[in-house]
Amino acid sequence: MRYFHFTLGPVQSFVAQARRTRDFWAGSFLLSYLAGVAMREVRAQAGNDAIVFPKPETSYLHWINGSLRQGKAPRHGGIPNRFLAKVPDNFKPSLVEKAVKTAWRQLAELVWKEDFGERFGDTETRKIWNRQIDGFWEISWAIVDKDTDTSILDRRKNWRSHYPQPEPGPKCMMMEGMQELSGAEKPGQGREFWDQLRWSKKPRIATDLRENERLCAVAYVKRRFVHYFQNFEADMPSGWKAHGWRLPRHVDSVVYLAARPWLDQVQELAKEKPALEEKLRTFYNAARVLSDESETTNESYDWKSVEELAFFEADLRNPRLFPDRERAERAINALTALQKADDLGPPAPYYALLLMDGDSLGKHMSDRNKRELISEALKRFTERVQEIVETEHQGLLIYAGGDDVLALLTVEAALPCAKELRNAYDAAFKNAFKGKEEDLHFPATISAAIEYAHYRLPFTKILADAHYLLDDVAKDGRGRDAVAARVWKQSGLHLTWAQPWEIALQDGGMLALVDALKTRDIQFAGGFFYRMRDLFELLNSPDEQAENRIGTDDMAKLLAHEYAHSGIHGNTLKPKDAETLIRPLLAQCQPMRRKADDPKSVKFEPDVPERYEADAALLVRFMVAHSSKTSPNTIGT
Repeated sequence: MRYFHFTLGPVQSFVAQARRTRDFWAGSFLLSYLAGVAMREVRAQAGNDAIVFPKPETSYLHWINGSLRQGKAPRHGGIPNRFLAKVPDNFKPSLVEKAVKTAWRQLAELVWKEDFGERFGDTETRKIWNRQIDGFWEISWAIVDKDTDTSILDRRKNWRSHYPQPEPGPKCMMMEGMQELSGAEKPGQGREFWDQLRWSKKPRIATDLRENERLCAVAYVKRRFVHYFQNFEADMPSGWKAHGWRLPRHVDSVVYLAARPWLDQVQELAKEKPALEEKLRTFYNAARVLSDESETTNESYDWKSVEELAFFEADLRNPRLFPDRERAERAINALTALQKADDLGPPAPYYALLLMDGDSLGKHMSDRNKRELISEALKRFTERVQEIVETEHQGLLIYAGGDDVLALLTVEAALPCAKELRNAYDAAFKNAFKGKEEDLHFPATISAAIEYAHYRLPFTKILADAHYLLDDVAKDGRGRDAVAARVWKQSGLHLTWAQPWEIALQDGGMLALVDALKTRDIQFAGGFFYRMRDLFELLNSPDEQAENRIGTDDMAKLLAHEYAHSGIHGNTLKPKDAETLIRPLLAQCQPMRRKADDPKSVKFEPDVPERYEADAALLVRFMVAHSSKTSPNTIGT
């Protein structure tokens, strides 16, 4: 018996390079699907118990081989691009590599056949397509005699046997360095090719490809495969057949996620107010025809068929986005009338990206007994993620595999969703190690990064920063088992906050503060948070010695005095009552870190003694202001 290590890439250039949310989702799904094909091929040769780590979700592989055709099909990436399998001596790794390349090639060929067909059979476009499709993937594998040799695959990857060649001509707008498909020799050429393709009457191709958008073959498959995936079949080397299934044509964009809390609130109010319902219907009709040549409308609302940018007046006024100015003006007038009704105001332009990752699991994987239990725990966790993200918090799950989670959510859903995922992670390990608690002598914890971002900021920039926020701020900066958050306004970075989970979720913690403000159980004048910031900047000594700073008790009394005289309670609040209200907020403003010498301890130490940062208070203000139940201009007042 031997051990087979496998990895598929490149991950970053395939997944992270995206122009739309759907591109990002598609890259994650396809990478996971192809890794699943590799796992299924290993099973075909070595048996159903061959995969050692991580254990795949069984139903996912059943959908791939076609043995499961009913029920809820996978809609997100759920299989890691790297795995370990136990295989017999006669195992043929080359067939695994061949299976992945065959599935990819046949899927690309299905897209080619449907969208290009015979009319592009012997053209420069076909040559570019073949070169890019056949030469894209980097597949590395290794076989060893001992399952403790976990570094062999990293050493194998360092040999670098895959060297993509430089590509000529104008480049793809999605994937850096790849030639676009028209075969044009100079920028500005190829317009006729792309216009002909856009208006070829294929399913939604005119909306899948925006005007002047140019893509390479790999990016084109990412953009278009969802329309044909249900018809995909490919014969695999070991005699089994890979299958596709029906996938959603629409994936919530970051623009729609930003607008949805406002839209939900409007629709709820409109149920009881006929005049508001009439204005909502007028806006819907005007917005819908922005992305549909038909002037007809549906009886029921289908907001996912509406052009998302129609929710924001500044975008509607941009002639590059909406060249049909007559329709755009109609939508502007309808949106303005709707926002003035009931003093609704405009939607907030922010969404949330959630990235989570287990803490320090790698160093425990060399222990065979632990590995089996860890793999089982991660399988249990992964099976819960979709329900938590999509059903309980109405988010968009991009990836959930092993101890990794990536999702897009509304501003108010992100932190509660992260909390529930942390609870599910903890429960999964406790259940997997039940009866073997002595083996769980390491902290089975998970850290989170939440990016609250303006929808106009480059998505790839926000995603890249999320990895830094998770690894450097939450894990290294707060000692793991932590959560970190940032707010990005259109002008740039607005704030950063991070705490160990126990501090963030303690009695009166971040979620409790937000809930109390939303329900008016406590109230703060909006300007009070900024006075806190000014006070901290004034009183935080640049000297690192704690004796030069104001202690917690004195700082609480000082802030309580400011709060009592802020006018929120008509100057009738007693100092002790004010201090009671202030202390939970002050606790979130003192950055803490877990003691490194005792990772399981619930004891923490200040990151810098007696230093306070107002970003916690400003984050509370931001989250309350962008709750669907709170007007952005009133923060508990």
